[in-house]
Amino acid sequence: MVRLIPQLTLPASSRLAIISDLHLADGSHSDLFCGKDALLLQVLESEPKDCDALVLNGDIFDHQRCPDHGKIERAHAALCRRLRQLARRMPVIFCCGNHDHRPTIEAAFADFVFVDALTVGQQICITHGHQFDIHWADGPGSHGAANLHARLERLARQPIRQPLRDYDNWANRVVHRVFFRWTQLLRLYGVVNRALGRNEPYRHWQRIDNFWARGQWGDIGNVYGEVCDYLPKAPYETLIIGHSHHPGIVPSGSKTYVNNGSWVFDQATLTRIQDGQITVQDQRSGECYADEGYRRLFGDDALPDMAEWFRRYYRPLFRYDLAAINADFPRIHGQRPIRAAEPTPELARLKEVG
Repeated sequence: MVRLIPQLTLPASSRLAIISDLHLADGSHSDLFCGKDALLLQVLESEPKDCDALVLNGDIFDHQRCPDHGKIERAHAALCRRLRQLARRMPVIFCCGNHDHRPTIEAAFADFVFVDALTVGQQICITHGHQFDIHWADGPGSHGAANLHARLERLARQPIRQPLRDYDNWANRVVHRVFFRWTQLLRLYGVVNRALGRNEPYRHWQRIDNFWARGQWGDIGNVYGEVCDYLPKAPYETLIIGHSHHPGIVPSGSKTYVNNGSWVFDQATLTRIQDGQITVQDQRSGECYADEGYRRLFGDDALPDMAEWFRRYYRPLFRYDLAAINADFPRIHGQRPIRAAEPTPELARLKEVG
Protein backbone atom coordinates (compact mmCIF):
# COMPACT_ATOMS: atom_id res chain seq x y z
CA MET A 1 0.00 0.00 0.00
CA VAL A 2 1.43 3.38 -1.02
CA ARG A 3 1.90 5.88 1.82
CA LEU A 4 2.36 9.52 0.81
CA ILE A 5 3.70 11.87 3.48
CA PRO A 6 3.55 15.47 2.17
CA GLN A 7 6.30 17.73 3.53
CA LEU A 8 4.68 20.98 2.41
CA THR A 9 1.15 22.42 2.36
CA LEU A 10 0.31 25.42 0.18
CA PRO A 11 -2.81 27.56 0.59
CA ALA A 12 -5.89 26.22 -1.18
CA SER A 13 -6.00 29.41 -3.25
CA SER A 14 -2.50 28.88 -4.67
CA ARG A 15 -2.00 29.38 -8.39
CA LEU A 16 0.49 26.81 -9.66
CA ALA A 17 2.25 25.86 -12.86
CA ILE A 18 3.35 22.21 -12.85
CA ILE A 19 5.71 20.46 -15.25
CA SER A 20 7.26 17.04 -14.97
CA ASP A 21 9.25 14.40 -16.78
CA LEU A 22 11.57 16.56 -18.87
CA HIS A 23 14.26 13.85 -18.61
CA LEU A 24 17.02 16.32 -19.42
CA ALA A 25 20.21 14.47 -20.30
CA ASP A 26 23.36 15.16 -22.32
CA GLY A 27 21.67 16.57 -25.44
CA SER A 28 22.65 13.61 -27.62
CA HIS A 29 20.34 11.23 -29.50
CA SER A 30 19.60 9.46 -26.21
CA ASP A 31 18.26 12.66 -24.59
CA LEU A 32 14.49 12.11 -24.40
CA PHE A 33 13.81 15.86 -24.16
CA CYS A 34 14.60 16.15 -27.87
CA GLY A 35 15.87 19.70 -27.94
CA LYS A 36 12.67 21.55 -26.96
CA ASP A 37 14.69 24.07 -24.93
CA ALA A 38 13.36 27.13 -26.76
CA LEU A 39 9.73 26.06 -26.28
CA LEU A 40 10.15 25.41 -22.57
CA LEU A 41 12.02 28.69 -22.13
CA GLN A 42 9.00 30.47 -23.61
CA VAL A 43 6.74 28.68 -21.12
CA LEU A 44 9.02 29.53 -18.21
CA GLU A 45 9.03 33.16 -19.32
CA SER A 46 5.26 33.56 -19.50
CA GLU A 47 3.66 31.14 -17.02
CA PRO A 48 5.24 32.13 -13.70
CA LYS A 49 3.95 35.70 -14.05
CA ASP A 50 0.45 34.49 -13.14
CA CYS A 51 1.51 31.89 -10.58
CA ASP A 52 2.41 31.78 -6.91
CA ALA A 53 4.84 28.88 -7.38
CA LEU A 54 6.35 26.58 -9.98
CA VAL A 55 6.24 22.85 -9.23
CA LEU A 56 8.80 20.61 -10.92
CA ASN A 57 7.08 17.28 -10.44
CA GLY A 58 9.94 14.86 -10.83
CA ASP A 59 12.22 13.36 -13.47
CA ILE A 60 13.30 16.83 -14.51
CA PHE A 61 16.78 15.41 -14.97
CA ASP A 62 17.65 11.92 -16.14
CA HIS A 63 20.66 10.93 -14.08
CA GLN A 64 20.05 7.33 -15.04
CA ARG A 65 20.84 8.04 -18.70
CA CYS A 66 23.46 10.67 -17.88
CA PRO A 67 24.99 10.42 -14.38
CA ASP A 68 27.31 13.35 -15.16
CA HIS A 69 25.23 16.36 -14.14
CA GLY A 70 27.80 18.71 -15.65
CA LYS A 71 27.03 17.32 -19.11
CA ILE A 72 23.32 17.93 -18.55
CA GLU A 73 23.95 21.52 -17.51
CA ARG A 74 26.16 22.17 -20.54
CA ALA A 75 23.61 20.69 -22.94
CA HIS A 76 20.73 22.69 -21.42
CA ALA A 77 22.57 25.73 -20.09
CA ALA A 78 19.86 28.30 -20.79
CA LEU A 79 17.15 26.17 -19.16
CA CYS A 80 19.19 25.56 -16.02
CA ARG A 81 20.04 29.25 -15.83
CA ARG A 82 16.37 30.17 -16.16
CA LEU A 83 15.33 27.75 -13.41
CA ARG A 84 17.90 29.30 -11.05
CA GLN A 85 16.64 32.79 -11.87
CA LEU A 86 13.05 31.77 -11.15
CA ALA A 87 14.02 30.15 -7.84
CA ARG A 88 15.47 33.47 -6.66
CA ARG A 89 12.19 35.27 -7.46
CA MET A 90 9.50 32.79 -6.46
CA PRO A 91 9.08 29.36 -4.85
CA VAL A 92 10.28 26.57 -7.14
CA ILE A 93 9.22 23.30 -5.56
CA PHE A 94 11.00 20.13 -6.65
CA CYS A 95 9.23 16.79 -6.14
CA CYS A 96 11.90 14.16 -6.64
CA GLY A 97 11.31 11.45 -9.24
CA ASN A 98 12.92 8.08 -9.77
CA HIS A 99 15.36 9.41 -12.39
CA ASP A 100 16.49 12.39 -10.30
CA HIS A 101 19.60 12.03 -8.12
CA ARG A 102 18.45 14.20 -5.26
CA PRO A 103 21.84 14.97 -3.60
CA THR A 104 23.22 16.16 -6.94
CA ILE A 105 20.23 18.43 -7.60
CA GLU A 106 20.22 19.79 -4.05
CA ALA A 107 23.86 20.80 -4.50
CA ALA A 108 23.28 22.33 -7.95
CA PHE A 109 20.01 24.18 -7.19
CA ALA A 110 20.27 25.39 -3.62
CA ASP A 111 17.26 27.73 -3.94
CA PHE A 112 14.79 24.95 -4.81
CA VAL A 113 12.40 23.63 -2.15
CA PHE A 114 12.75 19.83 -2.13
CA VAL A 115 9.88 17.51 -1.17
CA ASP A 116 8.60 14.04 -1.94
CA ALA A 117 4.99 15.25 -1.96
CA LEU A 118 2.99 18.39 -1.21
CA THR A 119 -0.63 19.33 -0.75
CA VAL A 120 -2.64 22.32 -1.93
CA GLY A 121 -5.09 23.00 0.84
CA GLN A 122 -6.61 19.76 2.04
CA GLN A 123 -8.02 18.61 -1.30
CA ILE A 124 -5.07 18.22 -3.71
CA CYS A 125 -1.90 16.15 -3.37
CA ILE A 126 1.04 16.41 -5.81
CA THR A 127 3.83 13.84 -6.11
CA HIS A 128 5.90 12.36 -8.91
CA GLY A 129 4.01 9.06 -8.99
CA HIS A 130 6.62 6.32 -9.30
CA GLN A 131 5.33 5.07 -5.94
CA PHE A 132 2.28 3.75 -7.83
CA ASP A 133 4.30 1.94 -10.50
CA ILE A 134 4.43 -1.77 -9.67
CA HIS A 135 7.74 -1.88 -11.56
CA TRP A 136 9.34 0.66 -9.18
CA ALA A 137 7.17 0.51 -6.05
CA ASP A 138 8.99 2.11 -3.11
CA GLY A 139 12.37 0.69 -4.03
CA PRO A 140 15.56 2.53 -4.99
CA GLY A 141 15.58 5.01 -7.85
CA SER A 142 17.53 2.71 -10.12
CA HIS A 143 17.66 -1.00 -10.86
CA GLY A 144 18.99 -3.43 -13.42
CA ALA A 145 15.94 -3.68 -15.68
CA ALA A 146 15.67 0.10 -16.05
CA ASN A 147 19.40 0.42 -16.75
CA LEU A 148 19.15 -2.29 -19.40
CA HIS A 149 16.21 -0.47 -20.99
CA ALA A 150 18.19 2.78 -21.15
CA ARG A 151 21.13 0.98 -22.78
CA LEU A 152 18.86 -0.63 -25.37
CA GLU A 153 17.40 2.73 -26.34
CA ARG A 154 20.85 4.29 -26.64
CA LEU A 155 22.04 1.39 -28.81
CA ALA A 156 18.96 1.38 -31.06
CA ARG A 157 18.64 5.17 -31.17
CA GLN A 158 14.89 4.59 -31.06
CA PRO A 159 12.26 4.58 -28.28
CA ILE A 160 11.68 1.06 -26.95
CA ARG A 161 8.54 1.40 -24.85
CA GLN A 162 4.78 1.16 -24.68
CA PRO A 163 2.30 1.57 -26.23
CA LEU A 164 3.57 0.31 -29.58
CA ARG A 165 1.11 2.51 -31.50
CA ASP A 166 2.94 5.60 -30.20
CA TYR A 167 6.47 4.21 -30.53
CA ASP A 168 6.39 2.27 -33.78
CA ASN A 169 9.95 1.57 -34.98
CA TRP A 170 11.95 -1.49 -35.99
CA ALA A 171 13.70 -1.93 -32.64
CA ASN A 172 10.48 -1.69 -30.65
CA ARG A 173 8.75 -4.21 -32.90
CA VAL A 174 11.55 -6.74 -32.37
CA VAL A 175 11.77 -6.17 -28.62
CA HIS A 176 7.99 -6.52 -28.24
CA ARG A 177 8.06 -9.91 -29.94
CA VAL A 178 11.12 -11.17 -28.07
CA PHE A 179 9.63 -10.07 -24.75
CA PHE A 180 6.42 -11.93 -25.57
CA ARG A 181 8.34 -15.14 -26.27
CA TRP A 182 10.20 -14.75 -22.99
CA THR A 183 6.95 -14.35 -21.06
CA GLN A 184 5.60 -17.50 -22.73
CA LEU A 185 8.55 -19.36 -21.21
CA LEU A 186 7.73 -17.75 -17.85
CA ARG A 187 4.15 -18.92 -18.19
CA LEU A 188 5.25 -22.49 -18.97
CA TYR A 189 7.58 -22.43 -15.97
CA GLY A 190 4.71 -21.13 -13.83
CA VAL A 191 2.28 -23.81 -15.03
CA VAL A 192 4.75 -26.59 -14.23
CA ASN A 193 5.43 -25.19 -10.78
CA ARG A 194 1.73 -24.71 -10.07
CA ALA A 195 1.17 -28.38 -10.89
CA LEU A 196 3.82 -29.17 -8.27
CA GLY A 197 2.08 -27.01 -5.67
CA ARG A 198 4.29 -23.93 -6.02
CA ASN A 199 2.05 -21.02 -7.06
CA GLU A 200 4.39 -18.01 -6.86
CA PRO A 201 6.07 -18.50 -10.30
CA TYR A 202 2.65 -18.53 -11.96
CA ARG A 203 1.53 -15.43 -10.06
CA HIS A 204 4.79 -13.76 -11.10
CA TRP A 205 3.94 -14.43 -14.76
CA GLN A 206 0.41 -13.08 -14.22
CA ARG A 207 1.77 -9.82 -12.78
CA ILE A 208 4.10 -9.37 -15.76
CA ASP A 209 1.33 -10.17 -18.23
CA ASN A 210 -1.06 -7.68 -16.62
CA PHE A 211 1.67 -5.04 -16.39
CA TRP A 212 2.42 -5.37 -20.11
CA ALA A 213 -1.17 -5.67 -21.32
CA ARG A 214 -2.39 -2.56 -19.46
CA GLY A 215 0.62 -0.64 -20.76
CA GLN A 216 -0.50 -1.22 -24.36
CA TRP A 217 -3.76 0.58 -23.53
CA GLY A 218 -2.15 3.55 -21.83
CA ASP A 219 -1.77 2.45 -18.22
CA ILE A 220 2.03 2.40 -18.17
CA GLY A 221 3.31 0.57 -15.10
CA ASN A 222 -0.29 -0.12 -14.03
CA VAL A 223 -0.12 3.34 -12.44
CA TYR A 224 -3.75 4.24 -13.08
CA GLY A 225 -4.89 0.87 -11.74
CA GLU A 226 -2.89 1.37 -8.55
CA VAL A 227 -4.18 4.93 -8.17
CA CYS A 228 -7.78 3.71 -8.47
CA ASP A 229 -7.12 1.34 -5.58
CA TYR A 230 -5.45 4.08 -3.56
CA LEU A 231 -7.72 7.11 -4.02
CA PRO A 232 -10.88 5.86 -2.23
CA LYS A 233 -8.90 5.66 1.01
CA ALA A 234 -6.86 8.83 0.45
CA PRO A 235 -7.53 11.94 2.58
CA TYR A 236 -7.72 14.28 -0.45
CA GLU A 237 -9.96 14.56 -3.48
CA THR A 238 -7.41 14.96 -6.29
CA LEU A 239 -4.05 13.31 -6.93
CA ILE A 240 -1.66 14.94 -9.44
CA ILE A 241 1.29 12.88 -10.67
CA GLY A 242 3.58 12.45 -13.66
CA HIS A 243 5.83 9.42 -14.20
CA SER A 244 3.81 7.49 -16.80
CA HIS A 245 3.93 10.30 -19.42
CA HIS A 246 0.24 9.71 -20.16
CA PRO A 247 -1.60 13.06 -19.76
CA GLY A 248 -5.18 13.32 -18.65
CA ILE A 249 -7.75 14.34 -16.06
CA VAL A 250 -9.65 11.21 -15.14
CA PRO A 251 -12.53 10.59 -12.74
CA SER A 252 -11.99 7.83 -10.20
CA GLY A 253 -15.26 7.33 -8.36
CA SER A 254 -15.96 10.60 -6.56
CA LYS A 255 -12.30 11.63 -6.82
CA THR A 256 -9.96 12.74 -9.61
CA TYR A 257 -6.66 11.51 -11.02
CA VAL A 258 -4.52 14.01 -12.94
CA ASN A 259 -1.43 13.08 -14.95
CA ASN A 260 0.96 15.85 -15.98
CA GLY A 261 2.12 14.10 -19.14
CA SER A 262 5.74 14.86 -20.01
CA TRP A 263 8.21 16.68 -22.24
CA VAL A 264 9.81 13.57 -23.77
CA PHE A 265 9.89 13.02 -27.52
CA ASP A 266 7.02 15.04 -29.05
CA GLN A 267 5.14 15.75 -25.81
CA ALA A 268 5.11 19.19 -24.18
CA THR A 269 2.46 19.43 -21.46
CA LEU A 270 1.83 21.91 -18.68
CA THR A 271 -0.58 21.54 -15.76
CA ARG A 272 -2.15 24.63 -14.20
CA ILE A 273 -4.08 25.15 -11.01
CA GLN A 274 -5.95 28.46 -11.27
CA ASP A 275 -9.02 29.54 -9.32
CA GLY A 276 -9.63 25.99 -8.16
CA GLN A 277 -9.59 24.61 -11.73
CA ILE A 278 -7.03 22.13 -13.05
CA THR A 279 -6.01 21.95 -16.72
CA VAL A 280 -3.45 19.83 -18.57
CA GLN A 281 -2.53 21.51 -21.84
CA ASP A 282 -0.31 20.71 -24.80
CA GLN A 283 2.03 23.67 -25.22
CA ARG A 284 2.29 23.29 -28.98
CA SER A 285 -1.32 22.85 -30.05
CA GLY A 286 -3.00 24.55 -27.10
CA GLU A 287 -5.39 21.61 -26.73
CA CYS A 288 -6.37 20.43 -23.26
CA TYR A 289 -6.48 16.81 -22.18
CA ALA A 290 -9.40 15.18 -20.41
CA ASP A 291 -9.92 11.42 -20.05
CA GLU A 292 -9.63 10.52 -23.77
CA GLY A 293 -6.56 8.35 -23.30
CA TYR A 294 -8.01 6.39 -20.39
CA ARG A 295 -11.51 5.45 -21.52
CA ARG A 296 -10.61 1.91 -22.58
CA LEU A 297 -9.19 1.34 -19.11
CA PHE A 298 -12.48 2.02 -17.34
CA GLY A 299 -14.81 0.79 -20.09
CA ASP A 300 -16.91 -2.34 -19.95
CA ASP A 301 -14.89 -4.26 -22.56
CA ALA A 302 -12.23 -6.56 -21.16
CA LEU A 303 -8.71 -5.66 -22.27
CA PRO A 304 -6.82 -8.41 -24.10
CA ASP A 305 -4.01 -10.15 -22.27
CA MET A 306 -0.61 -10.38 -23.92
CA ALA A 307 -1.31 -13.56 -25.88
CA GLU A 308 -4.61 -12.18 -27.19
CA TRP A 309 -2.97 -8.85 -28.11
CA PHE A 310 -0.39 -10.63 -30.26
CA ARG A 311 -3.06 -12.86 -31.79
CA ARG A 312 -5.04 -9.78 -32.86
CA TYR A 313 -2.28 -7.50 -34.05
CA TYR A 314 0.95 -9.37 -34.80
CA ARG A 315 1.86 -10.29 -38.35
CA PRO A 316 4.87 -12.34 -39.53
CA LEU A 317 8.38 -10.86 -39.71
CA PHE A 318 7.94 -8.38 -36.85
CA ARG A 319 5.04 -6.56 -38.45
CA TYR A 320 1.97 -5.29 -36.60
CA ASP A 321 -1.48 -4.24 -37.76
CA LEU A 322 -1.29 -0.64 -36.60
CA ALA A 323 -4.52 0.26 -38.37
CA ALA A 324 -6.37 -2.29 -36.24
CA ILE A 325 -4.61 -1.11 -33.08
CA ASN A 326 -5.56 2.52 -33.74
CA ALA A 327 -9.13 1.52 -34.58
CA ASP A 328 -9.42 -0.25 -31.22
CA PHE A 329 -7.69 2.50 -29.29
CA PRO A 330 -7.70 5.89 -31.08
CA ARG A 331 -4.94 8.37 -30.35
CA ILE A 332 -5.44 11.11 -27.83
CA HIS A 333 -6.41 14.27 -29.70
CA GLY A 334 -3.43 16.39 -30.64
CA GLN A 335 -0.97 13.56 -29.96
CA ARG A 336 1.43 12.77 -32.76
CA PRO A 337 3.46 9.62 -33.46
CA ILE A 338 6.64 9.62 -31.42
CA ARG A 339 9.92 10.26 -33.18
CA ALA A 340 13.45 9.43 -32.14
CA ALA A 341 15.45 11.91 -30.12
CA GLU A 342 17.62 14.52 -31.82
CA PRO A 343 20.69 16.35 -30.47
CA THR A 344 19.88 19.68 -28.85
CA PRO A 345 20.99 22.94 -30.51
CA GLU A 346 23.20 23.73 -27.53
CA LEU A 347 25.01 20.39 -27.89
CA ALA A 348 25.47 21.03 -31.59
CA ARG A 349 27.08 24.40 -30.82
CA LEU A 350 29.36 22.78 -28.26
CA LYS A 351 30.52 20.26 -30.87
CA GLU A 352 31.18 23.05 -33.36
CA VAL A 353 33.28 24.92 -30.80
CA GLY A 354 35.09 21.70 -29.91
